[in-house]
Amino acid sequence: MPGKLVRHLVEDGSHIAENTAYAEVEVMKMYLTLTSPAAGVITFVRGEGSVLNSGDVVAHLQLDDPSQVKKAKPYTGRFPSFKASVVWSRPHRIQRAAILTLRMALHGYVQPDTLFSRSLDDAVNALRGTLLDPELPFFEYEETMSAIKARLPSDLQKDLGALVRSPRSPSPHPPPSHLEEFPAAAISHAVQECRGSLHQAAHFDELTRGLLDVVSSFKCGSASRRATIV
Repeated sequence: MPGKLVRHLVEDGSHIAENTAYAEVEVMKMYLTLTSPAAGVITFVRGEGSVLNSGDVVAHLQLDDPSQVKKAKPYTGRFPSFKASVVWSRPHRIQRAAILTLRMALHGYVQPDTLFSRSLDDAVNALRGTLLDPELPFFEYEETMSAIKARLPSDLQKDLGALVRSPRSPSPHPPPSHLEEFPAAAISHAVQECRGSLHQAAHFDELTRGLLDVVSSFKCGSASRRATIV
């Protein structure tokens, strides 16, 4: 939080005791004093009247007893057993978690060797499974619509309700209708037709942007989504 160094309370280069107030700063119209954490010789870096931002150094302190400085040491213990804090059951959430894990690995973030290869295998298998799940677009559509449905024109709500069914929970023996294609083209047409009937479409465009992004990613079926992700 920005502030201002109002004044020095001790002389530059002087010796100060522990808990000595050495400067006064102003933050949000409040005056606060800065105190020394230990005894030593102080050297100011910022002059009186200086504007301060978060993390700025005001002064250096040459300690009387340098051994008081706590230094970082390498950790020599063992990490606890890794367990996923959240277990997702819906395919779109499983997919996002898998993609995040893989992206972190590609950016160079790694876990201990015993966990790293297993984590990558799990992420790749999860991503493969969700990309082949025909319910994926229905879950993504449902999530997006839950945030905007109440603000859409009532006619559009009815049209979309007639076009898109609710997603089904994972089942080891899905019914034949489970393989029906997501009606991406029909949804896009309904949205564009509604837009054409509006006098002011700017707000509508902003409202439906996320929905059209989901629809666009499945415009050529699940295969187009797989190609985009991979």
